[in-house]
Amino acid sequence: YTMKAWGSIDDNAYYPEAQKILEQYQKDYDELMGAEESLVPADVKAKLKALKKHFMVFGMMAASRSGRFVPLLIAKKADAINDETEALLKKEEKEVEK
Repeated sequence: YTMKAWGSIDDNAYYPEAQKILEQYQKDYDELMGAEESLVPADVKAKLKALKKHFMVFGMMAASRSGRFVPLLIAKKADAINDETEALLKKEEKEVEK
């Protein structure tokens, strides 16, 4: 997104790659949300729903062709997604180790 905002990447390279990322996220999200509670507990699903809200904003901005860019907002959303995902993964890692 930032590379696109700076004009460092061509539309023909950016938009197909951005679309693949958005589609993969949705596929993974749907798989996790559809998993049995023994595999993905309710509290994890609740956190995934919160992450989905961040990712929706990220996705709309990444797919936008308006020519308007808000790098600070997308950076904040990316940081929130990353931080919350890392916290979830660490929590699950501890559960698996038990």
